[in-house]
Amino acid sequence: MNFLIPTIIGVLFGLALIHIKKVWLKLSLLFFIPPISLTIFDAMVWSADFQANDAPMALIGIIVLSGYWILVSGVTITIISVLGKIRKNKTHANSRDL
Repeated sequence: MNFLIPTIIGVLFGLALIHIKKVWLKLSLLFFIPPISLTIFDAMVWSADFQANDAPMALIGIIVLSGYWILVSGVTITIISVLGKIRKNKTHANSRDL
């Protein structure tokens, strides 16, 4: 359950990033937005459970979740890009056969 929300957010984030045309903007959003928003999300969700000695584990959790979100977003972008290229190649091949 802990990774369900970041997985859903990561997939939606990846789908949103596909529609951005500028590569530099896409990369900057992919690498800077997830850690910032996950840090805020984690702080809100887990702040009631934190004690002073839990801070290092919380930081590790934030880093792991951020990395996971970036990974899921990147995989989503890659899969949809590959499927789009395959579909484009099939369409192009079919038009040559006519």
